[in-house]
This record gives sequence, structure tokens and C-alpha cells, in this order.
Amino acid sequence: MGLTDIIKKPTTTPKEIKENCSMKNTLRLNRAINLFSPKIVAFVGKNSFRIYSQNHAKLEYGFQYNYNGVRMYLLPSTSGQSYADTKYDEKLDWFRELRRYSLRI
Repeated sequence: MGLTDIIKKPTTTPKEIKENCSMKNTLRLNRAINLFSPKIVAFVGKNSFRIYSQNHAKLEYGFQYNYNGVRMYLLPSTSGQSYADTKYDEKLDWFRELRRYSLRI
């Protein structure tokens, strides 16, 4: 298991993230995926996955698509600011679902 972030610059809002910074970090993450070949890459939060997928994702929680044999998976943000989207119990259910999903592959 490995953890990383798509954007290396701290921000207070998603609007602060610049597109050129996003592309550079997307390429960095793709290199890491190709180097380490994980079974699953899980993104925490729609914004990070939107940045990574360049707006080509369905942005519904759960499995998204395969990238070079790696399963891309989207989880709800753990930020307290995201409670309008999903409540704590719903977030927890998605993280548990990822665990079940990972045990099946």
C-alpha cells in the first residue's frame, strides 16, 4: 500500500489549484503507478480525481476504470467541508466497500 497526494502544494480551497500544477502532478502519479503496479489506486475526494482524470471520470464513488491494469477507485473526501455530499456513516461505508473490493481481486 502506498499513499500520495495529487497536488503537492497546500491550498485552502480547490480554486487555488492551478491547471499546470495539476498536469505535472498527474504525470508524476502515472509514473509511480507504472513503476509500482498497484492493484488499486484509490482517490479520496472528487476534486483530486477530477484533476487526475482531467474531467473524464464519472465521479461516482466506487470503481471508475482500469488504467494499465490498475483499478481506479473513488472514495468520498474525509474533509469536514464535504459533509454536504456524504455524511460520516456513508463515508465509512465507502471505505469498507473498498476493503471488500480489494479482498476480491
